[in-house]
Amino acid sequence: MHPIFRAALCGTLLFAPAVASAQMVIGEPPLVVEEEVIVAPLPPMSGPLDEEGAAMIAMANGIATVEDVDHRMWDGNFEVEGTDVTGEDVELLIDGGTGAVLEVDD
Repeated sequence: MHPIFRAALCGTLLFAPAVASAQMVIGEPPLVVEEEVIVAPLPPMSGPLDEEGAAMIAMANGIATVEDVDHRMWDGNFEVEGTDVTGEDVELLIDGGTGAVLEVDD
């Protein structure tokens, strides 16, 4: 065997474990996602909020299907009931004067 090939073979066998350990696959840490409440900006209101406007605000804030909109006469707020994209029941309390989301009930 030629001396150059012998040196190359010895070098390969000498460094093979180092190369193999350098290519070891290490798993990534688990991804932690925190839930965050996203409040969509409201369009400018041209008058008092009605049931249709309350339903649109609820849909902009996570309700996929609106099932019921109740106008509470004692405080003027709206209760919007529906389901989110995962099928879970959600209830939002919306201020009747400003259109702000006051409470989200999962």
